[in-house]
Parts: sequence; C-alpha cells; structure tokens
Amino acid sequence: MFTKILLASRGEIAARVARTCKRMSITTVAVHGDADSDSIHVQASDEVIAISTEAGVASYMTHDAMIDAAKKSGADAVHPGYGMLATDVEFAKRVVVEGLSWVGPSAEMLALCADDSAVRAAAAETSVRMAPPKGEEPIPFPRHIEVQLIGDAAFDFVTIGERECSLRHHKKRLLAESPAPGVSALLNGDYVREALNEAAIRLASTLKLVGPVTVKFLLDPDGVYHCLGVTPGLTPEHALHEMCTGLDLVEVQMRLAAGEAMPDEVLVATPTGHAIEARVAWDDAEPATGVVEEARFPPIGAGKVRIETGFAPGTRILDSYDDIVANVTAYTPARHQSVLTLDRVIAETAMSPQKTNIPLLRKVLGHEGFRAGQFDATFVERMLTQRL
Repeated sequence: MFTKILLASRGEIAARVARTCKRMSITTVAVHGDADSDSIHVQASDEVIAISTEAGVASYMTHDAMIDAAKKSGADAVHPGYGMLATDVEFAKRVVVEGLSWVGPSAEMLALCADDSAVRAAAAETSVRMAPPKGEEPIPFPRHIEVQLIGDAAFDFVTIGERECSLRHHKKRLLAESPAPGVSALLNGDYVREALNEAAIRLASTLKLVGPVTVKFLLDPDGVYHCLGVTPGLTPEHALHEMCTGLDLVEVQMRLAAGEAMPDEVLVATPTGHAIEARVAWDDAEPATGVVEEARFPPIGAGKVRIETGFAPGTRILDSYDDIVANVTAYTPARHQSVLTLDRVIAETAMSPQKTNIPLLRKVLGHEGFRAGQFDATFVERMLTQRL
C-alpha cells in the first residue's frame, strides 16, 4: 500500500480522499494556488505545497507543477479525485513515466472510454444496445440510469447498485438517488435491473477496465435501455453507493491501484435502503465571486446524512472552478424518508452572500411528481415552464 499520496485536486473531493487516507494511515499532500491557500482540502491534509502564483484553475492543471510537488514531497502515488486532472490522458501517462503510482483510471482506459467508436464497437461485440447518435430520433421521456461497478486486474466485475440521475438543470445534475426509482417503478423492474447489471458488466469486461466504473444508460417508459457510454474512476455520486453498501470506494480504489485483489467486502456487498444526493451549486443566473461569509449546515445524524463541501466562512470563490458548493446525501431505509430528510437538511443549509440553487432543489424535492417517483429527464424543464 502507498505511504504518501499527492492530492491532485481540490475542494470537496480532495478533502474526501484525505479523510480515507487518514483512516488508512497514509500521509496526504495538498496542493494549492495563491487564491485558496486556506481552503478546506488544505486544512484536511497532512502536508501542503504551493504549486503556482496564478489564481485559478491553471494552478491545478499544470503537469510540471504537480509532478514537481509529488517528487518534492516524497509521495509515491498521485490521486486525481474526479474532474480536473482525473480525465487528463497525458497527465495520467506522465505520472507513470515519472515512476509514481496513479490512483485513477489508466491513460489507456481514459482514452478508450472517450473514444465513442471504440465503445460502440465493444457494445456491438457484447450485444449491448447503444443510444442513437446525436441528431437521430431521441428516446421519448428518457430516464438516466447509471450502473456502478468495481473491477479488478483480472477484469472481473461486481455490481454495487444503480443510481438515477435524470434530474438536471442546464445539463447539470441536481439530484441523484439509489436505487433508481425509474427501474423500481417498472412492472418488470427486477428483470430490467438485472439486465442493466449484466449489460454493464459485459461492456466493462470487454473494455478491460479496472477500479470504479460507471456505465450510463437511457431507459424508456417500457423498460428498454440504451447505453450512453462508460465513465471510469470515481464520480461525485459515489457517496450514494457507499451509504447503501457501507463500502469506502476511495479505499477500494486505492487498494486495487496498489495491485491488491478485489476486497472481500466488495464481493459480499449488498445494497440496502435508499440514498438521495443533492448537488448544491452556485446560482447559474448570477456567477458567484468574492468570499463566502456564511456557510451553514445543520447538525447531522451519524450514518443518515453526509455533507461533502469545499467551502467554509472565509473561503474565496474562484469562478473558474467547478460550481459545486456541496454534495449532500441522505440515507434511510425507505425513499420517502430519505426525501424528507434531505429536504430538511437542504432547508437548513445557507451560503451567503452568494446565491445558490437551494430554492430550485427544494422546489423539486417538494413536487408531488418527484415524491411519487414520476419524473424523467425532461421533468425540471417542464416544472419550471409550469407544464407540470
């Protein structure tokens, strides 16, 4: 196992990875630019290195600076989190060439999954139906379903549940939940769920992927599914499956990256209950800038609510970064309880003076259609134009 890891990310995901590393007695090294030297991910890490004099995302995208920081700190591995450098093929190659371990999808995996023709060829080989190319007739009233897999070096996969990510605004996720209401509501829901799992495993195995893998589908009202593509690595929705299974996917990812076999706890993991995650973000209509004066979250019950955030009072907002303020996840035995719990937490959450999407989240969470599980990928748009 690794002894020291450079966190090649920032914000909530860097702090999240640091938390697991601390439990595993792995030293973490945070990097920062001038504008966020006192940010939450810096405070969560054991060591800190300034990597640039530039304010903005360039501080976190410079390959040379990241590699120099890793070597200067004596790190033996680099963890990219998600987003930013996590999908950078050239950086993944560079890390390995420099003699460091890469705790993320390999450069080959990243390039392969980004190649639509390669994914379509693998899907055809394994009889997985792909969604029509853009420009052709769209699938009516689609629901966006993602299957979460874990794969080992032998390309054997375990499914740890599916999630629904149908609710989006301006193409950005608002809410995600597991298990997927769109599957559970079908008369043959159990059959469709098993078919989705099997299709996802066939495709991921053919592509020879390792670690956490997401296979994305569109599901029509009759339960017919079409694959959209494959995303290797951690995603912002990983907390859903951690809460439903009790797994730590960051730990699993690191153990597999270190060459270990599939952990026993993954092999026996069985999802239970229901988890819903809200993506609290800055308001699209008014770009957030300046310094956060208030960042308030309510007290949370252990095991019931999880809040991952990169903001606290005094944190400077850099509009060149991802606009996620926090990922807030509620978990209870039943969906209706999770909806109520998440709505309460979101209602008691406040960020100021900047505006967030909390009013929109609460409008969705309180809508009778959402509470009944009767929604699709067009739901938010129709709700906002008063067609619901």
